[in-house]
Amino acid sequence: MEQPPILPGLNYEEIRTAHLHHEASIQSIGTLDYLAGFGSACMALATVLSHESKEMIVKAALVAVFGLFSCAYFWMGKQLKQLNPAVRRPATILACLGLLGFPIGTLINGYILFLLHSAKGKMVFSPEYQEAVLATPDIKYKTTKLVWVLLILVLLMIVLAVTAALTHR
Repeated sequence: MEQPPILPGLNYEEIRTAHLHHEASIQSIGTLDYLAGFGSACMALATVLSHESKEMIVKAALVAVFGLFSCAYFWMGKQLKQLNPAVRRPATILACLGLLGFPIGTLINGYILFLLHSAKGKMVFSPEYQEAVLATPDIKYKTTKLVWVLLILVLLMIVLAVTAALTHR
């Protein structure tokens, strides 16, 4: 069954394959948001379990702030994974705040802003692209072996850093 073209001269498969890498990059921001949500939840739990002599109101405020950030990050992560256009504004605001984290935060959040607001980013969040996604469920992004190796190395570095921090007391 031939689908009608969204844009003159293009069909769903062409649109999807032309934007698939960008789609996967935007969805990877969602994964980062899930990690940030988990980190915020851990901070809330650490604050609750902390034996530091802070005022109870300060502890409660910190737990509330970390809990709020955790919920926001989890929501944004889910919406980015689903390519929901409603998430572009809050993700933009958060990325703009992240630009202040010079130099690494500036680089990462600058790239996030590019992904969200470039021509391909606008297309990925468009209703036309949503139609293309629904019409082409068989088209999937394949992660390269190099990316998997790099991910494993980063995770090992994180585990080593956490282990070192816990054993350095």
